[in-house]
Amino acid sequence: MLVSSRNADADAVQELYSLHPYPKPLIENDELEHLEQESTRAAIRARVSAHTASRNSSFAAKHRLAGMQATRGAGLRILDAGCGTGVLTAQLASLLPEAEITAIDLCDASLFLARTTMEIAGFANVTVQKANLMDPDSLPRGYDHVFSLGVVHVTPDPARVLENLAGVLVPGGAITTFVYNMWGRKLESLLNRFTVTLARNEPALKERIIRSFSLDRNAVRAEDTVLDRIRIRPSAARWARALVPPIVFDELLPRLQRLRGRTPRGRANWNGNWDAFAHPLVHFFDVESYWEIHERAGLRPLDVWFGGGSVDYRGLLESLLRERGMQDFDVDGLTDREVWVLAECVLTPRQLFFRGVTAESPDERLLQESSRARAS
Repeated sequence: MLVSSRNADADAVQELYSLHPYPKPLIENDELEHLEQESTRAAIRARVSAHTASRNSSFAAKHRLAGMQATRGAGLRILDAGCGTGVLTAQLASLLPEAEITAIDLCDASLFLARTTMEIAGFANVTVQKANLMDPDSLPRGYDHVFSLGVVHVTPDPARVLENLAGVLVPGGAITTFVYNMWGRKLESLLNRFTVTLARNEPALKERIIRSFSLDRNAVRAEDTVLDRIRIRPSAARWARALVPPIVFDELLPRLQRLRGRTPRGRANWNGNWDAFAHPLVHFFDVESYWEIHERAGLRPLDVWFGGGSVDYRGLLESLLRERGMQDFDVDGLTDREVWVLAECVLTPRQLFFRGVTAESPDERLLQESSRARAS
């Protein structure tokens, strides 16, 4: 029964990304029928180049790639696990041109977009292939580093997936993952549950709900409730009121409407809303819970961060305690794990990044790089 449920979950996720590829592809919809034309290919190449160039610096900082950049990835074998449309793969290929990169995904629509993007952009160091993160036998092996960004938390069994990915690493290899943090994503969690539960068997209703999250804030009256905006029938409205706390309707959703209204409407916002608010399967983690599944997977957490560049979380805690007259507290006596847990409590972040290493013979370069990142 559990296996059947997991298969159904995986099928639902694959269907979502087949209909709404994510991240926003670097190939436009109207270009798909003209991929053989040089003018179309030139436009795609220019878009990929502009996209990667504008984000290289922030991407490298956010994902702590300084050590890899220094060598241009020479000699590294890298796996992008759950590559989606290949947007992050393109970023890795641009930053690490001498690395051998394999990008894998389960969704055929996403794989087509990723493979086509790599081919047109001329990233000859990238191979794109189909694989199932839940099936260890389908995974390629022998990698120095695995990146799985925004993927583990939307799989049927995150612990099993992390264990499978640990199994593709060479001794001393590392894995960098990004998952949703439970403390900073309470609103998204509520809205996702609301959408999926209310419209479980009504695709048209689900689409109306998602469209309501995309409205321009100037088109939304302050007195409107979500039920006014999606115009669902009264019986469904009563169910909705019973399914989620009133705060979703009266406070959180209007706030989200105003926030997302600042973003231009378009395909990026539309597909992003499906990913954020109508996902059939999503898990949320904090440092402690994600740490535990790393250990079960045979990985030693080496570094934890919450997005952005390098942050000295120990120094941050020291400063906050000093401001509150607690300068006598021995921050230096805290373990790294305790520091990261406390920093999470203070920051309530939306993102959670982990870098783990295989328990046997961790690469000394990674240890040194991690120490420098925390100290900078």
